Amino acid sequence: MKIKKIVLRAAIIISVLLLFLKGFLMYRNYMSYQGTIHKNVNQIIKIKVDKIVSTIAFNALKNPVYYYNDKESENDSIVDKKEQNKGFNIPANIFLFTVKGKSETTFFSVLNINNKDNFKNYLINQFKIKSFSEQQNFTKATTKDQKINLAFNKDKCVIAFNPSKEKVEDIFTDLLVKNNTLISDNPFWQTIKNQNNHISYISSNLNQLSINFIDGEIDINGQFKQASHLVIPANKFNYKFSDSSSVSMFLNLKTIKNHKPINIKNQVIDLDSLNTYYNGNFYAEISGKTSQIDSIITYTYNDDFEKVETLTAVKKDVPEININLNANSKEFVRYLNRISVVKDNMINKNLFPLYQFQIDTLSQQILLSTNLQNSITKKPFNNSAVFGLLVDFDKLKKQNLF
Repeated sequence: MKIKKIVLRAAIIISVLLLFLKGFLMYRNYMSYQGTIHKNVNQIIKIKVDKIVSTIAFNALKNPVYYYNDKESENDSIVDKKEQNKGFNIPANIFLFTVKGKSETTFFSVLNINNKDNFKNYLINQFKIKSFSEQQNFTKATTKDQKINLAFNKDKCVIAFNPSKEKVEDIFTDLLVKNNTLISDNPFWQTIKNQNNHISYISSNLNQLSINFIDGEIDINGQFKQASHLVIPANKFNYKFSDSSSVSMFLNLKTIKNHKPINIKNQVIDLDSLNTYYNGNFYAEISGKTSQIDSIITYTYNDDFEKVETLTAVKKDVPEININLNANSKEFVRYLNRISVVKDNMINKNLFPLYQFQIDTLSQQILLSTNLQNSITKKPFNNSAVFGLLVDFDKLKKQNLF
């Protein structure tokens, strides 16, 4: 009887603790939606922090050897002590969103503040932010490159990831002062709440993408409405190069939208000219390593003790990257030669110094490869899908490519 009573009490205690934990997580989930999303949200990325943490914890119980390390635990505890006064709380859900009327590259996010002074010190110490200005209703802060802007009061912080450096003060005022946030009777609100993935992307026209981490694998699913300026080519023929690549990707898509020229290291590239010759089929893969000879600058001293610059040839291993484009290869490469992106059948190293890429052409194919020694074997590849991505993390780890 005593054993039964002990088991019964233990079961009751565990049940109460589980109910308390469930209630606590439900409360955190509810609070994460309060005043954190602008009412004119255009597209949003939802990161379910609590679900990711619980998934990691469950996996750690199943596979402790991959998660537990004494040294790492000690280091983590030291970091936690240093950051315990950071002044803000990590919510159950983190939202990154764009706002109608602002650039599609400007993302906003909102965090709850529990101590304004500690939060300000955290920004100074961890992110070296020195530019602060006191406004009537909040404090503004900016990183040195002005691509991240923040505004915060005693309760909330709004972060703007702002690569275009556009004006975002009106969004700060909307979220911190006017409380112009998404409300529960908005249909988009329910669409966001219904997403139960580790990471979700949703746009106002209901394009959706989900990412989930399942037993060491990443499961990616999406549904997208085809934009009017995007065309799926009828011919999806391409070439692949290896059946044992660690990373491979294909994209069968072409744009008919006009694009502004881009400038890479003072070299202007007219994307519309390239798009005219491009047929819309792209394939790329990474498979093992290859060797390249590179020149590095060293310095020696001559007999007069003067520093002299010397070029030294160095052999190095680089990832073997193979890329194939379906295009009017003759005109495509002729244009790249004319603007000096391609020189002597090589991609201009000044524009892309990381690896050397050799370029070869067939009548309707362009091949780029970091393999400069051996001829590349091409295998016909035809897939009816628009996009595909395959990553073998075990191979990537074994090949130690990066």
